[in-house]
Amino acid sequence: MQNCFKLPPGAVSLLAEKHGTPLLVLSLQQIKDNYTFLTEHLPGVKIYYAVKANPDERIVRTLAAIGSNFDVASDGEMTDLHAMGIQAERMVYANPVKTASGL
Repeated sequence: MQNCFKLPPGAVSLLAEKHGTPLLVLSLQQIKDNYTFLTEHLPGVKIYYAVKANPDERIVRTLAAIGSNFDVASDGEMTDLHAMGIQAERMVYANPVKTASGL
């Protein structure tokens, strides 16, 4: 498995002091590395990122740039991805309860 990005000692405390808690810190490079790891070890498999897990635009754009597809659960998520230039062909609307506007 690839190396994981780790914050230097004390950085978490400084970030918590600056931004408050709870606090989630993510590495876009680690996201890229994880996606690459999956594509290398699952050849021929289309990888779909579940947008509902974390719809942050930076994460979605990072994954879109490296070829990810997206699992959307609402018409709002589809609209957001479309606004980012992500084509419908890269989305799967897997929610069993669909709105009229989502269809």
